[in-house]
Amino acid sequence: MARELVITVPLPDDEGRRGARQPKVHRFRSYWLALGQQLRDFRARYSLTQAEVARAIGAADASTVAQWESGVNVPEGLRREHLIELLHGQR
Repeated sequence: MARELVITVPLPDDEGRRGARQPKVHRFRSYWLALGQQLRDFRARYSLTQAEVARAIGAADASTVAQWESGVNVPEGLRREHLIELLHGQR
C-alpha cells in the first residue's frame, strides 16, 4: 500500500480548481520523499557535500539539497531525473 503526504497550501488569491475556492492540494508520494534519505546515505558513503551534489544535479545551491534530504521539498522534473541517475551511478 503506497503512503502519501498531502500538503495543503492556501494562497491569498487562491481560487482553487475552476474557481471553486478550494485550496490546491499537492501530493508527494512517499517514494519521492524516500529519495531524501537515499541521497543522505549516498553523500555519507561517498563523502560528498550538499554543494557538490547540487552542482552535479544542477540544483540552485546546497540549501536545496538540504530541503530534499529533510523532506521539506522534493526534486521535480530534470533535477529529479538527475538525482536518480546520480544515485544509480549513471551520472
